[in-house]
Amino acid sequence: MEKIKGFLERLKETFKRKPKPEKREEKPKEK
Repeated sequence: MEKIKGFLERLKETFKRKPKPEKREEKPKEK
């Protein structure tokens, strides 16, 4: 279980460092 906790913590750090990709989908290509 400790391994999962470390993995979750690492994922949170990576997610915080990387910008949200959802912002790109906010602007749909209508052209």
